[in-house]
Amino acid sequence: MKATFAARALFTGLLIATLPSVAADKAPQKAAVSETVKLTATVKSVNYDSRLITLQGQDGKTLTVEASPEVKRLKEIKAGDMVVIDLTQAIAVELKKAGSASGVSVKEEVKPAKAGEKPGISGQREVKSTVTIDAVDLKNNIVNFTGPKGNVNVVAVQRPEMREFLKTLKVGDKVDVTFTEAVAVSVEPAPKK
Repeated sequence: MKATFAARALFTGLLIATLPSVAADKAPQKAAVSETVKLTATVKSVNYDSRLITLQGQDGKTLTVEASPEVKRLKEIKAGDMVVIDLTQAIAVELKKAGSASGVSVKEEVKPAKAGEKPGISGQREVKSTVTIDAVDLKNNIVNFTGPKGNVNVVAVQRPEMREFLKTLKVGDKVDVTFTEAVAVSVEPAPKK
């Protein structure tokens, strides 16, 4: 399921507010945060014809996902196998220089596992867009901005490095926002009984 650009932009705004810090530049003209999580689930069933895999998480809840066409070795996945997902999400913001070009760019890369490797897939998606600052409330650490497609967002900024960046903004500023998401999914054989 692909998210719309508007949903990505909103998600990007939320990441500014919530992700833990990995790095923040000394200069408040830019900042970055990142988070990596590792998730595991057990394969409960696989419907090879419809490419649907039902997974059960560690909390006992089930979720059915559709294997994308890039998953070439679906038939190797069996009930009882463990699915391991490493997900990294990062966001970087940078005040644009006057006269810089605006717009949106998207880069995607998907790599299925090679023969001889465990079944799996990895990929990365980077969305870079320019937003316009509509309002900055330093007392409450809130920023309002409009995305390149006219989508309006209001974000409560919580991370200290992002709050420092917020102090540099004024109405009308253009800010480059780069959202990067990388995921690696591998399948481990079912444990021997």
